[in-house]
Amino acid sequence: TKALEELDVEHHVIEKYGLIIGVSGRWFHVRYHTPDQTSSGSFTIVDEAAAIGPARLRRIIRYSRRLLVATTVHGYEGSGRTFTRMVVDWMPEPKQVVMMRHPVRYAPGDPLEEWLYKTLVLKPHLPDIEKVGKEPEYTWFKPEDLAVDKPLLRQLYSILVEAHYRNEPNDLAMMIDAPHYEVHALLVDGKPLAVAETAYDSCAMPYESRMLVDLLSQYVGRLACIEPGARIVRIAVHPQFQRRGYGSKLLAAVEKWGLEHGLGWIGAVFSRSEVVGFWLRNGYYVVYISPRFNKVTGEKNIAVAKPLTTRSREAIVKAAKIFLHRLLLSLPTVYRDLPAETLAHILYEQPPLPPSRQLINIPSEALHRLEAYVEGKVDYEAVWDMVFAITINIVLLEGGKLPIESWRERVAYIARILQWKPISDVAHIVGVDEREAHKLVDELGRMLVEKWLKMSSSNHST
Repeated sequence: TKALEELDVEHHVIEKYGLIIGVSGRWFHVRYHTPDQTSSGSFTIVDEAAAIGPARLRRIIRYSRRLLVATTVHGYEGSGRTFTRMVVDWMPEPKQVVMMRHPVRYAPGDPLEEWLYKTLVLKPHLPDIEKVGKEPEYTWFKPEDLAVDKPLLRQLYSILVEAHYRNEPNDLAMMIDAPHYEVHALLVDGKPLAVAETAYDSCAMPYESRMLVDLLSQYVGRLACIEPGARIVRIAVHPQFQRRGYGSKLLAAVEKWGLEHGLGWIGAVFSRSEVVGFWLRNGYYVVYISPRFNKVTGEKNIAVAKPLTTRSREAIVKAAKIFLHRLLLSLPTVYRDLPAETLAHILYEQPPLPPSRQLINIPSEALHRLEAYVEGKVDYEAVWDMVFAITINIVLLEGGKLPIESWRERVAYIARILQWKPISDVAHIVGVDEREAHKLVDELGRMLVEKWLKMSSSNHST
């Protein structure tokens, strides 16, 4: 407002609860919005994007016409390079990327800044690995081992900093000081190639130190307490060697370590929904998705678990089966804002579950409508209620799998039929016009209803 006054620009100040939240004039209107209430404007400016979280930022980018995004890369309040790459990938073309090379807070070479960066490992120092010529060696460390080997600690932590979108001093403190933490690594000539942190998790631990076991107990009660487990806090691979299977190799090594140390399961809780496929492909079950958004990332936390023993398998499979039922019935409400792409992974790549018999009843008087739909006399919107119920029944009978092979078709069908998203949103998600999106969903629904009618006819005849 001071600048407008100095320039003698006529304007009106917008206040709310005694705070200035915007200014407007004859030819302009500038308004501050909280991240969860951002609306589309002709030009959107996002400052400190790392504080908003990936999910909220992605939604803002998707619905903004013109956009400027700024974020701190280095420092404990910064985002890290992974988040920077994510933002650049999300931004539509044409775009321009500008990087400030000189610090604003400190003068170049300031000794206090150098001490801060060195002590808190704020600047990544990745291990210099030219190539992986032989099978990496697995090893694990206790916090006290790393506390006395600072060069190794710096390399291990740098890999985690590079891979995760936000890091804080507490992350480093937990790594070298928490008694229930372990650090695992794949080494090449003594240099870390992949890193994972684990935390013990059992009913015997203090409430503030456990997490996954409490989530499991929501569905299976004391059955979750039969055996202790470990939660993978973070896992990452050296940036130069990602997407080569080393993350899965480290995961398998951690699972073997868990068995050797008397654990019944390994699990993880994360909020970057796009990585759910990694866990599913490695045999993990989804046992929980938070109904509310994570305050830091703006996404919903996802919990996965994998049994290592027969005793723990009973608890985890039962929890996954119960949660699947809850998830499917809650998709149009609590989980409507979950990315359809995430659900497309879960409902196709998750390890098979025992078929469920807790199905939604399809009344006999609905058969006439369904047959008319299969014959093409009406479209899916005329039988949406039954298509929704039948789809859930098929997923439950198929052990958690939605039998649609095409990725794009699966995403479109989930978004429209199971999540009840507007056809305009569905078209935007899969990159087609609304007419094509409607036709796509209609044909898929007809295919699944026909499948259900044949299954029902077969069951009646037997």
